[in-house]
Amino acid sequence: MPKIIHWLKQEIIHLIPIIIYFAICFNLFHFAQSLILPPDSIRFTSYWGATLGAILAGKVILIADSLPFINAFPEKPIVYNITWKFVIYSFFVFLVQVIDNIIRSLYSFKDWSIACAHLKADISQSMFWGIQISVLMFFLGFIVFSELTRVIGKSKIDKIFFG
Repeated sequence: MPKIIHWLKQEIIHLIPIIIYFAICFNLFHFAQSLILPPDSIRFTSYWGATLGAILAGKVILIADSLPFINAFPEKPIVYNITWKFVIYSFFVFLVQVIDNIIRSLYSFKDWSIACAHLKADISQSMFWGIQISVLMFFLGFIVFSELTRVIGKSKIDKIFFG
């Protein structure tokens, strides 16, 4: 039992900065979206939804980081791992967006064929792709910083930022 508790504690400690980063990014995105859209338009999420999205993003990163092939290029220049991880995370982000869309549609319409038609309609809209691109840019910033931390070292990064 202590091994499980130790492992869980390590995972939570690893997830806290990731969740904080994505909570800030997603809530700022929601705020910017609120400034751009007219006041009477339909909101797709709330600040709570953005924060829950950050927790989900942390979980996606935790799952992706546990894959054996995630660090495919540890000895090559850093751009290889950044590009590779960006492709992997992009796949997972798209998959989560599609699953989220299908679950919402199934909840609303209670019919699989209508949910799939709704998914097809949503994927063809610019709002879906705008959100997708924004989320991927947040992930790219995260990947670049985490790879720099891996290469330079956590203590050196702490020294650079905090003296």
